[in-house]
Amino acid sequence: MYPNALVMLADDERDASVLSALESCAEKLGVQTVLLVHVALTDPLPRGLLAGIHLPDPPPPAALQEAVERLNAALPGVKVEGKHAVGAPAEVLDDLAKARDIDLLVMGRASASHDGEPAWGPHGRHLLQTALCSMLVVPMGATLKLDEVVVGLDFSRLAGESLLVGATIADHVVALCQYNTAAAAAGSITDEEFTTHLLEAAHRHFDKDLAPMLGNLPRPTLELATGDRASDVLIDRAGERLLIV
Repeated sequence: MYPNALVMLADDERDASVLSALESCAEKLGVQTVLLVHVALTDPLPRGLLAGIHLPDPPPPAALQEAVERLNAALPGVKVEGKHAVGAPAEVLDDLAKARDIDLLVMGRASASHDGEPAWGPHGRHLLQTALCSMLVVPMGATLKLDEVVVGLDFSRLAGESLLVGATIADHVVALCQYNTAAAAAGSITDEEFTTHLLEAAHRHFDKDLAPMLGNLPRPTLELATGDRASDVLIDRAGERLLIV
C-alpha cells in the first residue's frame, strides 16, 4: 500500500517512538523504501539582515545516521536513506514528498505543549493540512500495535479506503460511525426511533457497499456511537489503539 515512506526526524525524544512504530508496521504497510529526513530550521529574517555575510549551514545531527543504521538492521528488505536539509521543515518535506513520490509521511508528536494542548508544532500542523499523501502520526511514548484498530466511518469513498487499510494491516477492525441525535427532525420522531433507523440504514449500507470491497479480508465490526463531535467520539473509542481516518 505504501511503498515509499518519508520520516520526519526531529532529533529529539519523539524520534524513538516514530522509529519503533515504523519497525512495527513497515512489512504490513508494504514499505519498500524509507527516506529519513532531518531539516535544520533557518530563520530567513536575520540572514537577510546580514547583507551577504555567509553563514555555514548547520551539520547533520549524529542521530540521523544512527536512525539509518537502526532501520537497516531492523528492516533488512527495505532500502533506507538519510537526508539532511536546511530551511522551513514543512516546505522542505512537502517538496520532497512530491519529488520522491512519497506514499506515507511519518512524523512524531510531543505529548503536550506548554499550555497543555497537543503539541503538533507549527510544522507538523502545516503538514497535516497540506500533505498530499497518507500520514502516520505517532505520539511520543506510544507503542504501535496492530491487533485492533479503529476506523472512522461516514460511508464516504475515503472512509471506505481507510477501512480497507485497517482491514489489511490489523487483526481486528472496529468501524465506528458517529452520529448526533440532534440531527433528527425535531418533533417528528424520538431519539430512540432515529437511532434505530440510523442503525438499520448503516448496516444495510455497510453490507452492500463496503463489505464487498474487502474481499477475503476479515470483516470489521460496525459500531455506532452518539456524540456532538466526531473527533471526540473517535479518540475516546480508540484510546491507545491506532486510529485511521
